[in-house]
Parts: sequence; C-alpha cells; structure tokens
Amino acid sequence: MDTKEHCKPIQLLLIYLSTSRGNHAKVLCITTEREALLEFKRGLIDEYDLLSSWRNEEDNEECCSWRGVKCSNTTGHILVLNLRGSIQLTPDGEGNYFMLRGIIRSSLVKLQYLKYLDLSSNEFGGEIPKYIGYLKRLEYLNFSSKASSNGFTGLIPPQLQNLTYLKVLDLGGNFFEVKNLEWLSLYLALGVLRSLEFLSFEQNALGGSLINLTRFSSLRELRLRDNLLNGIFHESFRAYLEIHLGIGFESTTLDLSENLLSGGIPNCWTRMSVPMILNVANNRISGSIPYSLCSSTALTSLYMRKNNLSGQFPASLKNCQGLSVLDLGRNILSGKIPEWIGTKLAYLGSLSLRFNEFSGSIPPSICQLQSIQILDLSGNHLSGKIPQCFSNFTSLQLSEDGSSVSYDFDVSYFLRVYVVQ
Repeated sequence: MDTKEHCKPIQLLLIYLSTSRGNHAKVLCITTEREALLEFKRGLIDEYDLLSSWRNEEDNEECCSWRGVKCSNTTGHILVLNLRGSIQLTPDGEGNYFMLRGIIRSSLVKLQYLKYLDLSSNEFGGEIPKYIGYLKRLEYLNFSSKASSNGFTGLIPPQLQNLTYLKVLDLGGNFFEVKNLEWLSLYLALGVLRSLEFLSFEQNALGGSLINLTRFSSLRELRLRDNLLNGIFHESFRAYLEIHLGIGFESTTLDLSENLLSGGIPNCWTRMSVPMILNVANNRISGSIPYSLCSSTALTSLYMRKNNLSGQFPASLKNCQGLSVLDLGRNILSGKIPEWIGTKLAYLGSLSLRFNEFSGSIPPSICQLQSIQILDLSGNHLSGKIPQCFSNFTSLQLSEDGSSVSYDFDVSYFLRVYVVQ
C-alpha cells in the first residue's frame, strides 16, 4: 500500500486540529487602547500602587488582565474600567482609604467600546471632563464620591446627553454648582437619558422642587437623599407612579429622605406591582398615609421617621402585609399601638415607633412577629407590663425614657435590648 495515501487522513486531521485551535486563540487587547490606559495612568498619583499591574513591559502587554480592566473575548476591545476607591476598617474601627488622585486625562476617549466606567470614591476633584460624553456606548457611569471628601465640582457637562444607552448614572456625594434638577428636565425634554434605570444625585445640596418624572419610563431606582429639595410632591410624580412604577422590573426603590419636602404622601400607588422600598425620612411630610400605599403586598420597606405625621397609628398600614421594615420614629403619633400589628404585619423584621406620643400597654400580639429582629418603642408614654415573649430576645437594652413599664421576667441577664434603644 502507498504510504503517502495512508498518511493523507492524518495530514488532514493535523490541519483541522491546527485550524480549530486557532479559532479559540486568546484575543489580546488592542494596542491603541493599552496605550490610552498608560497615558491615563501618567496623569494619576497612585500612592497605594493600585495600578501596579499597569506596566508597559514586553511580558505585560495583555492589558485585559490589568486591575480593573475587562475586555471582549471576541474583539479584545476594553468594555469595563472599574477603578473604584475602597476603604478598609482597622481593628479599632478606623478607616483606611485606598484611592487614586490626579487628573482624568482625555486619552480615555480612545476607549470607544467602553460600556462600564466607575471612577467613584477617588480624589480627582475638578469638573467632570466633557469628553466623557463622547463614550457613546456607555451603559454604566459612576462618578460618586462616597469615601472621599474631595468630590467633583462645577457644572454637569451637557455632553452627557450623548449617552443615549446609559442605564446607570451615579453622581452622588459631589459639590456640583447645580442648584436644582432643571438640567435633568432639559435632557429629558430632548429625548435623552430615557433609558436610565438607576439615577443617584445624593448629597449634592440640590434645591428646588421635584421635576417632571413622567418621561423616566425605565427608571426603577431614584436616589435623591440628603439634598435641599423643597415644596410638595410634584403632580408629575403622581402621574409617574400611576403609569410606570415597577412595570417590567423585579424591584424598585425611591429614596427622597433628608430633604425639605412637605405636604402629604400622594394617593397614587394602586399600580405598584413589584417589591418597593420607599424612604421619605427626615422631611416635613404631614397628613396621613394613603390606603393606596398598601393596596398590594408590594411595599416591603417604609421609612417615614422624623416627619410631621400626627394622629393615631395609621390604620392604612393594616393592609401592608408584605412589610419587612417599618420606621415611624420621631413623629407626633399618639394613642395606642394597635393590637392588629402582630397579625396583619406578620413579616416585620424591623419596627421602630420611637419618640412618638404612644400610650397604653404594649399589645401582646407583638409576640406573633416571628421574624422581628429590631423592635424600638423608646421615647413614648407606654405603661403596664412588657410581654413575656420578650424574654426570648437574645439581646436587650433598657433605657430610661419616661415609660412606666414592669417586667414579667428577669432582665438582668440581657446585655442589650431592641425594645427600647
């Protein structure tokens, strides 16, 4: 037999294996993009060697393996740049910050395939570079300053309106020269940023009233905590809730706490269909809690501490049977704590009624709260006996708060109490 003919299948097999391995070869990062990262690094002060892996050496050309960098497995283009600063707690509770300082060089604009950019909790300072708005494929942008005292300043660059694919925008904890949210209204009027699912503008000293929210058809999480927003809830806020809230999402969050908002909670929650966290603590809200807020089991957490709620314990909450957290502390609520609280709100894990004007005894039905972990009834005018079931608490803290209570069990063994904190 001809040995040449016999070897043909083997030769074909070797050729096939060679081709197959070639198809699965590792894709290296793009040279121009690696050089853009190195140029960006030259503008930074990296005193903690956070970017020690960013080296322009022959054996370290694969920038896709550098810290904070992720690339496409097929094209090699950089898709993710995550350089978020961090904090590590020492044994004595002090925090050590690990962050970058310096300037954000324009070389980043060469990363045209970038989808995720996180430069939060560092010390860059200055204004947000205008060229960030030319990274048109961005879906996630985080310039928040949670760990640093040196946040961004100046105006919000109008070039951000180019980011039509943006889903997450976090600009919290900065010092922008923006007095209200009208710039965001303008963007929405232009038809941009409508894909946003998460928006945070916390801790920025924003004033004025809430803006027209009806164009936020995709928004599932809005965080405007710790600003100076004032006035009553905007009518468009009512329309937004009725039309969009929770549609197509697994959960939704609305955080308007620590502002100067007044008036009552709008009665517009009947369409709420997914688990929701509502935080309006530390405002000037008065009136009653509307029944529509509890029209379904969707509301999971309600924070309304430090407002101007008055009258008896809100009967509307009887239908909030999905609540796991309820905080009504530091209001002017009075009367008795209702007996139904232990049966209708059976899933509560945290209940705070501290510093109100409640009187009477602690209802025994509280013993039916099988999931309770934090129970704070301090600063009221309660009397009578603490229920026997409190002896089952693993930690108890007792304080002198004006209440007149006695105990059906020996509390001397407990180190901490969540009943009165």
